Amino acid sequence: MATNIFKLSRWEHVNENLDLLFARVAELNRSQHRLETNFDLNTKIMEQMLKGQQLLSKQMEVIGNAVAQLTLNQRPAHEEEPGSPASSVNAWDSNFWQPRQR
Repeated sequence: MATNIFKLSRWEHVNENLDLLFARVAELNRSQHRLETNFDLNTKIMEQMLKGQQLLSKQMEVIGNAVAQLTLNQRPAHEEEPGSPASSVNAWDSNFWQPRQR
């Protein structure tokens, strides 16, 4: 009789430990699913940030090219063409100030 009680007590203890083990495994499974969900969300966020960065980079390149083209095509207002009448007149050599011809 004492042997049967000991065996029964031992099996109850084993069953309790197995229940605790399965509860822990279930908790780990839930944690793993939460981590997977967070990972997927973070991946989507990073993909959107990368797309935004690529779009911004293209926009900056287009703007840079436009500024460069405008810079090349535009002549500064203070520069005059060589050989123009205004470039051959030196206002400091004259006795009076002469306006620049345009």
